[in-house]
Amino acid sequence: MDGIKRIKDMAKGQKDFVLLSIVEYLVSREDMNFNYLNEEKNLKDMVTYIEGEILKSYCESMGIKDPSSKAKQINYGDKSARCLAVGFSEEKTYEFAIKYFSKSNKELGFKPPEKVKKVEEKIKEEVKNQIIEDEFGSIFGNEDNNIEEIKENEEENKEKVGVEQISFFSLVS
Repeated sequence: MDGIKRIKDMAKGQKDFVLLSIVEYLVSREDMNFNYLNEEKNLKDMVTYIEGEILKSYCESMGIKDPSSKAKQINYGDKSARCLAVGFSEEKTYEFAIKYFSKSNKELGFKPPEKVKKVEEKIKEEVKNQIIEDEFGSIFGNEDNNIEEIKENEEENKEKVGVEQISFFSLVS
């Protein structure tokens, strides 16, 4: 698979306009094709990295350690949340995205959220075990199951659940 195709595939079904503009920029950078093949990299972690870099830069420029001290209470509908809006140029955001894909997580000092990684690994392992079991015949003698059916069921389940949306705009109430 080529790296640009991998980026496009990761972005399928996403709706966040900021994320999609970053993806559009990444896809335009053909010189980065090889970097996009790095399996430790994904769009969700990229967003987490960029948000962290933006907040770090904001705190440095404001001379504060805790950005929540600048958050304001906002009301929307019958709910409310504390919100901190930080503006950043597209160029700087794109720079962070390229930096994220150019360096290893270790080089960046970036640790992806472990819970997400563990859940993804568990799901991959379960699917792998299910496919291996069916390739060699089910121990329960159910010969009707085959790899194509498993893959079709997997796709149907993905469609039912939908695409997990990645967003730069998160509210915590």
